[in-house]
Amino acid sequence: MKIEATFKVTFKITDRALYEEMDENDSAVVEFLTALNDSIRYSEDWTKRFISAESDELWWNDDTDTGEIEVMVTFELDFNDDEDWATDWIQMLKDTFEVDLPQDPNQMEPIHFINLVKEPVDGKLAGPLHSIIRWGSLISDEDEGGCFLEPDTEAADTYRGSIENLSGPVFHYGGFSDFNGNEYDITGGDTPDDYYVEQSN
Repeated sequence: MKIEATFKVTFKITDRALYEEMDENDSAVVEFLTALNDSIRYSEDWTKRFISAESDELWWNDDTDTGEIEVMVTFELDFNDDEDWATDWIQMLKDTFEVDLPQDPNQMEPIHFINLVKEPVDGKLAGPLHSIIRWGSLISDEDEGGCFLEPDTEAADTYRGSIENLSGPVFHYGGFSDFNGNEYDITGGDTPDDYYVEQSN
């Protein structure tokens, strides 16, 4: 069984000097992505090996006098044929989050993948993967929570006051393969009801 999900997270850049540094120097973008990646990876004990972040969208809006950077955060977990590992992982999520998943990983279907990644709509809770990425990418605040750019960290010294959350995370696309060899591509939509599922084998 394999689960792969990519979420789009967008940040506003309010410091023109920081934007220009990121625009002219790829290493400045990499430093920001590294700080974000570390925050999401370590927001849960078990996620550190399964998260990556990349970006090739950076622009400045003269009308608002702010910049934006669009980041794609990907969660990828391949259980191969290890049903015991998948069973333990599913149980851990069920114990930690209010999520509808089968006890037996052999019964996992695309709807259960959607339950992992969906955003909160109409009072319904977000999926665990969405929640983890949201918490890890949300700039820490006493009212809102979040663990990105927590005070008294090197990343906070560099970015707090210069970068703000703008939108996301939003599930963008992903893939799911079950223990029976079925493979599916899933594309995000305006709401989880609009997600598009297509069997790819």
